[in-house]
Amino acid sequence: NFIQQINTSFTKPNPLDDMAVVLHSEGIVDEIMKDYSTIASVLKDDEYRMHMIKSLQASQALVGFCGSPMFKAKNTGSDNLITWSDYHPAILKHLKGFKSELKFLDPARHDLADAIYKLHYDRFPYWPSVGSENRDRLNLNKSGNYTAEYDGMKWKVVWECNGCIDVVDKHPYSNDYYCDFKGDPELRCVSLDLVKLAALNKMLEGRGALDMWKQTAKQEYGNAAPAIAWKF
Repeated sequence: NFIQQINTSFTKPNPLDDMAVVLHSEGIVDEIMKDYSTIASVLKDDEYRMHMIKSLQASQALVGFCGSPMFKAKNTGSDNLITWSDYHPAILKHLKGFKSELKFLDPARHDLADAIYKLHYDRFPYWPSVGSENRDRLNLNKSGNYTAEYDGMKWKVVWECNGCIDVVDKHPYSNDYYCDFKGDPELRCVSLDLVKLAALNKMLEGRGALDMWKQTAKQEYGNAAPAIAWKF
């Protein structure tokens, strides 16, 4: 049976800082750029990025987070096939335990579980010989996007996961199989209300509308909104 310990590390010094870290990803901003180019251009503007984040949050058009699930799990068994088949659902169970209240992340969780399972299986499709072990470090660099309906709205979810997971397969005796995996990959996610995002982007595309928005944003959110220089 899998013995699982989860210690979620999710430091939140400031909600806006968290959002900025999430949007730091070039991939996430570029994904937004495809359909909402004006909004995306502001998110790449050091001076007005935080103003846009505040504006999107205030209108509930944007929800985001980043965090690193610290976990350790292991499985032991006497049947090599059953022990290995239990590996995939154990990974998925762990991923569902991280930010479990965010059900719209389930497609990303399934993709990650598949990626972790496949990476290790492709390298080590067989258990080690008796008395030996397989050691593997999985370097995750996975991302994706999809639409999801929750809270009665249609959202665009853009996510990415980066980090390492260490896996050890042991076969100490003929009928004794042991699998252990641990790591702390970082998951970043931004969810965008498509209806609100499209309406704002269309409004900002009007003549002089973007300049007017910038003036209004500074009046509403202040001139001293922190400007973060991101490297893309």
